[in-house]
Amino acid sequence: MSDTAPSKATAIAEHPPDAAQEIAALRAQLADAERQRDELQAALEAQEALATAQASHCDRVPSGCLSIDRKGRLLFGNARALTLLGIRSGKVPQRTLGSFFADDAALTLTRFLAQMFTGASSPQCELTLPGNRRRSPRVLLAQGHAGPSSKIAHLSLIDISDAKRLQQRERLRSDALELLANGSSLKRILETITLGIEAGDIDARACVMLLDPRGEHLSVAAAPRLPAEFLAAIDGLEVGVGQGCCGTAAFTGKCVVVESVQQHPYCRRWREVAAAAGIAASCAQPITGSNGQMLGAFAVYHDTVRRPSADDLLRMEEAAQLISIAIERHRAREALRESEERWKFAVEGAGDGIWDWDARSGNIVVSSRWYEIFGLPAGSFTNVLAEWRRRVHRQDLRQIMATLQSCLDGRTNSHAIEYRLRANDGCWRWALARGLVVSRDENGRPLRMIGTQTDISQRRRMEEELRALATTDDLSGLANRRRFMERLEEEHARLQRDATLAAAVLMIDIDHFKKVNDRFGHATGDAMICHFADLLRSQLRRLDTAGRLGGEEFAVLLSGATLASAHSFAKRLRRVVEDAPLGVKGEKVPLTISIGLTVLSAEHTHPENALARADQALYQAKAGGRNRVVIAP
Repeated sequence: MSDTAPSKATAIAEHPPDAAQEIAALRAQLADAERQRDELQAALEAQEALATAQASHCDRVPSGCLSIDRKGRLLFGNARALTLLGIRSGKVPQRTLGSFFADDAALTLTRFLAQMFTGASSPQCELTLPGNRRRSPRVLLAQGHAGPSSKIAHLSLIDISDAKRLQQRERLRSDALELLANGSSLKRILETITLGIEAGDIDARACVMLLDPRGEHLSVAAAPRLPAEFLAAIDGLEVGVGQGCCGTAAFTGKCVVVESVQQHPYCRRWREVAAAAGIAASCAQPITGSNGQMLGAFAVYHDTVRRPSADDLLRMEEAAQLISIAIERHRAREALRESEERWKFAVEGAGDGIWDWDARSGNIVVSSRWYEIFGLPAGSFTNVLAEWRRRVHRQDLRQIMATLQSCLDGRTNSHAIEYRLRANDGCWRWALARGLVVSRDENGRPLRMIGTQTDISQRRRMEEELRALATTDDLSGLANRRRFMERLEEEHARLQRDATLAAAVLMIDIDHFKKVNDRFGHATGDAMICHFADLLRSQLRRLDTAGRLGGEEFAVLLSGATLASAHSFAKRLRRVVEDAPLGVKGEKVPLTISIGLTVLSAEHTHPENALARADQALYQAKAGGRNRVVIAP
C-alpha cells in the first residue's frame, strides 16, 4: 500500500457508512473482475499452447483428442474429435462439451468430468450423440485423465457405434431365442424383437404383421409403441402392390422403402392417419419361412422423412429372420401341444405307450407302442416295473418315484413328468409319462392306475438347440457375450464363497484381423475366426469357458487357475496359434494373437473389473508389438 493511501480508520472517518459500503462493494467487484481476467488469460494461454504443441501430431491420431477446462469448455480438439462432434468448420467453438449432447448424456458427462478432476483412476463413460438427417446417432466412448490440482483435462473420444450395434443385435437375438426356448407366448417374443429394434433408433417404431391362413390379409401381431388409431387403420391390410409398405412387401417378397409417407403413392390412403400418428417415413421387410412360405411383414416407421441406411436395412433383415424363426417354432410347438391334447389318455392316446397297473397284484399291462419307445418288440419284459426302473436315468429316478408315491399316498390323483430312459440301442430318449389313479378302496389306498408314455425326444432336442442358440456365438461356436458374462459372475460368486480358490481371465485379440478382411474378404475373415476358435477349444479343459465378445475379440475364463498356470496356458496358446496359419487357396495366411491376462479375485467388487484389467493388459500387448502375452499389473 502506498504512503498516500488512506488507512481503514481514516476512510471510515472521511466517508459516511453508506459510502464505505459502496466502496467495499466496488473493491469486491474489482477483485472479482481481476480474478476472471486472470482465469480467461490462463485459459487463452493454455489454449494457445495446446494448439501449438498438439495440433501438428494429434491430427494423426485415429481417436478424437480434446482438452477442456474445469467448467467443461473446449480448449482444443483435433480434426477427428471435431468430426465426431459434428463440427464442420474445423475450428474449436466457444462451447462446453456438454452442449453437444442431450440432457441425459450431458448429465453422464458431468459426472465423468467430476471423477476426472477428483483424480479417479482411468475413468470412462459412453455418450450418445443424437442423429440428424445427415447422420445416424453415434455412441462415443470418452476416456481421460486429470487430477484434483489440474485446471485442464485431456480426453479421448472413440466412435464405438458399430460395436454397440453389434452387441445390441446379439442381445436381441439371445433375448428372443431364450424366450422361445422357455415357452413364452408369441406376442411377447415379437414385442421383445420390436422393442429391441426401437432401442437402436430413438425415433423408430416397429410393427409385426402376420398373414392370414388364406394369404390375403395382414393383421397386427405386435406394435407396442404405435398409437391405437394407426393400428386400427392398417389392421386387416390387403396384400398387394400399392397396399402400403407392408402389403406390398408381403406381395412382392421384397423390401419396400417409403422415404416420405405424404408423397409416396403406396401410402395415399393412410396419409392423414399417419400424420396424426407422427409417422413421416416407413420401411417394410417381408417375413418368409424356411420353406419360402410368406408369413407376414415387418415394418419400421420414423418420425422424420428419411431413407434407411445400409445398416438399418441389415438390422431389419436380421429381425425378419428372427421373427420367422419365432413364428415357425411357435407354430410347431402349438401343433405338438394340440397333438398331445388329442391323445391324452387311453383311446385318445392310442399313438402313445399305454400302461395299466393293478396296485393289489402289482401286475402291469403295457401296449406295443410302450415297447416301441424302447426299440423293443412287444412282450420283451418279464418284470415290467423292474426293467423300467433299470432303464430310467439315475438322475431322474428319485423324482419320478417321489411323484408316483404322491399319487399312491392320495396327495394327488394324477401326475405328469418328463424323464430320460435308455432305449435298446443304448441311446437316451426323453419320455413324457402321465398317470391317473382311477380307483381307490374305502381307506383311500390305490387299486388301479392307468397312464401313457410319450416319446418327446424330438421336442427336447429342439428346446436344447434353442437354448444353445441363445447362449452360443453362431460363427465361432463359442459362448456369446451374454453367456460368458454369466459364467464370469458364477465364477466370481464361487470365489467369494471360498477365498482359497483361484481363477484367471484372458482377453484375446486376433492380430491384424482387419488387414485379412481387406485383403482376402469377409469370408476368409470368418474362416480365420472359426480356425482360431478350433485352436482355442483344443487347449481348453472341460471346466474352462471361452467366448467371443464381438468381432475378433475373445475372452477365456480359466476356473481354478493360478496366475502362473494361466500365464503358461496363454504362452502355450500363443505358440499353438502362431504355428497354425490359415490356408486360403494354397496360400498360408499368418495368424497371431495378443493376450492380456489377470486373476479373478473375490476382492473384486464386480467381476467386470477383472475383464477390464485383462483388456488393459491386452491393449499393452498390442501397443508393444502384438503376438505377445502381457499380465495386468
